Amino acid sequence: MKSQKGFFIPILIIVSLIFLGIVAYFFSPESTSLKLSTASPVASFDPTTNWKTYTDSQYGFNFKYPDQFTLNEGGSEGGGTTFSNEATSFGIGKLGNIDKNELLMDFTKRNGFYDALTEKIEEKVFKFDTINGLMFVSRLGKDRYIVEYIFSNNLLVYSISFSTYDYKKTIILSDQILSTFKFVE
Repeated sequence: MKSQKGFFIPILIIVSLIFLGIVAYFFSPESTSLKLSTASPVASFDPTTNWKTYTDSQYGFNFKYPDQFTLNEGGSEGGGTTFSNEATSFGIGKLGNIDKNELLMDFTKRNGFYDALTEKIEEKVFKFDTINGLMFVSRLGKDRYIVEYIFSNNLLVYSISFSTYDYKKTIILSDQILSTFKFVE
């Protein structure tokens, strides 16, 4: 019996030391501290990087637009310019002059633009880096939509109007285009 106790105590001591070593390892400050990754930053993708740039020197602005759109300059009154592809077309032009203290919504109502947008689906205020104004989505016929952005600069009111079959995709596209819009001197 004595030999079993003598054998049992050293085994118990060895197992206890191993257990304490494991506990010490897992709860030591070096093992519980977070290791920071030194991964290089991921470059964000800008879909407008390789787009064409349109510049209107008469009204002093520019913006980028996708390569698949065809440019048709100066076809309508107010310096209007249109862009089109197989599914969507859009145009930009001057709507008129706004009074110094007039709100943009009042201008659109006074000039009949607001009432011309029948069957409105959505309207909101929009803001990008260099422009802000009103955005309207309205149905045009059975399956065609108009997405219209109206904004002003130096008392001139501008409109960018998109005609499309899929207004949700067009809002994404128009947001990308308008994010590149700049008034230049």
